[in-house]
Amino acid sequence: MERGHQEKIREILRLELECAADASLRKGNLTAARILRKLAESTRHVEVRALYAYAQLLDDITAPAASSDELRKIGGDWLPATATEYVERLVSVRQAGGQASGTRGKQPP
Repeated sequence: MERGHQEKIREILRLELECAADASLRKGNLTAARILRKLAESTRHVEVRALYAYAQLLDDITAPAASSDELRKIGGDWLPATATEYVERLVSVRQAGGQASGTRGKQPP
């Protein structure tokens, strides 16, 4: 994946996480909003392999439902520490065709 394409995918991922943070904030879920902002800030560190997998999810019309489901879990059932962890979970859920196992990530600071 060329560098310019990588940066575009990172930006899409960052925007997805920031929009989810804004929505969580509007709903009063401060924990989720804080975690999602932290994930958005970590998108520059997502590995190329994970970016490629995320780009493939963007091409799949059924993937937005999985993404939305996983975003709703953040701050409640799931506390991912990085954007890479978020992307890996999306890929895992998509490949499994359902729920990811082990819903707890690291606790927020």
